[in-house]
Amino acid sequence: MTLPPAGEVQVLLLDGSWGEAAEMVRAVEPWGRRVSVPMLGKSRYWLREQQGEGKFSTVEALLAILAALGQSEAEAQLRLHFELHVYASLLARGRKWPAAEYLDASPIKTALPDFLRRLIEPRRGAPHVARKARLEAQGETNADDTV
Repeated sequence: MTLPPAGEVQVLLLDGSWGEAAEMVRAVEPWGRRVSVPMLGKSRYWLREQQGEGKFSTVEALLAILAALGQSEAEAQLRLHFELHVYASLLARGRKWPAAEYLDASPIKTALPDFLRRLIEPRRGAPHVARKARLEAQGETNADDTV
C-alpha cells in the first residue's frame, strides 16, 4: 500500500479504555477508512498493566503512525518525551527497580545522560529552601513558614 504524503493524511486517534475505544470506533466508522498500523514487540508503557500482547498505549500508536508516515524526527522527539515520562513516573511512584530495568532499554539513557543524572541526584531540603526564597522575594513570609 502506498501512503499519501504526510501533509495529506488526517488521523483520528482514539484515546480511552479498550471498551471505550471500541465504542468510539463504532461511532466514527462512517467518517473514513479504518487503517491498522502494524506494531510489534511489547508496550513500553509500564505505568499500568497492559491488556495483553499487541496492546499499546495511545502515544505508542501515535509513534507508529509518525513512523509509518516517514516523520522520523517527530517520532524520535516524541519517543524521548514518552520514555522520559514513563521513567520519571516510575521513579516518582517509588518503583526504583522497575525504573532501572526500564532505563536499560530506553533511548533516553544515551540521549539524555546529564538530565537523567540531575533527575536522580538527591535534593534534600532544596524544595523548601527554594519555596522560602520565592516567598521572601514576594514579601509573603510569616512566622509559620519554616524550612
